[in-house]
Amino acid sequence: MANQRGGVIPLNVRRVTDRTTDTPSCECVVSDSGCGISAADLTRVFEPFYSSKAKGQGLGLVCTQRIVRDHGGTIRINSHLEVGTDVVVSLPALQNTKLSDSDVHKRGGTDGRSLRLLVVDDEQDVRDVLRLTLCRMGYDVQAVASGPEAISLFLAADPKFDAVLMDLRMPGMDGWECRRELTRIRPNVPVVLVSGYASERPSGSEISDMPDVFLTKPFTKNSLAAVLNQVLERQAAECNAG
Repeated sequence: MANQRGGVIPLNVRRVTDRTTDTPSCECVVSDSGCGISAADLTRVFEPFYSSKAKGQGLGLVCTQRIVRDHGGTIRINSHLEVGTDVVVSLPALQNTKLSDSDVHKRGGTDGRSLRLLVVDDEQDVRDVLRLTLCRMGYDVQAVASGPEAISLFLAADPKFDAVLMDLRMPGMDGWECRRELTRIRPNVPVVLVSGYASERPSGSEISDMPDVFLTKPFTKNSLAAVLNQVLERQAAECNAG
C-alpha cells in the first residue's frame, strides 16, 4: 500500500475445525486494499532473497513461514492486482493456554547465576522476539539497538555477559566492527553473528584469531539453542582448562 494515500488493513481471527480430522485450529487473516501481487511474484514470495521491492531483502516472508511451520501451522497468500492481498495463517488451537512459572527454566552458570546474553539488533521487532525466545529458554537477556550501545553496556555490565548474539548488518557500526571492539574488552567472549549473508567477511587483517560463529537467517529455535550451547560449552571448557 506504499503508493496509496490511506487504505484499510483488517485483521480477523476465528476458530475453525477440520471436517476430516475434527481437529480445531486458529485462523488469522490479515488483508489489505493495496496494489496486490502479480501471479508470477505470488509463486515466489516464499523464496529466500526474492523480493519485488527495491529495498526488500526477501527474508520477511521466509522467516514468517518458518516460524509458522515450527508451530505446526500453515501460511498461504491470496492476491489480486489492484484489489488487495489476504495472508492466511492457520495454527493448531491449544486446549490449555495457561502457563506457569515452572515452564521457565533458568540456564545457570558455574557460579549459580543465570547465564547472561546481550542481543544487538537495529530492528526492534527482531530484538523483541529474540529476547522473548531467549528468556523462555532460561537466559538472562538484555537487548540494544546498535553497536555503540552494546559497547557502552559491555563496559558497564556487572556481572559480565556470557555471550553476545549480534546482527551482522547494522547502520553505522556493523557487526564486524562491534565484534572487534567487544573482543578487545573481553578477548574470549563468544560472539554469534546473525545474518542471511554468512559468507561475508572483512579482510583477513581485521579478523582476530577467535573462531567465528554464524547463525544464518532464517533459523529455528532449535538451531538457536544449539549454537548457544556450542559456544557456551566451549567457553566453559576453555575456562576449566585455564
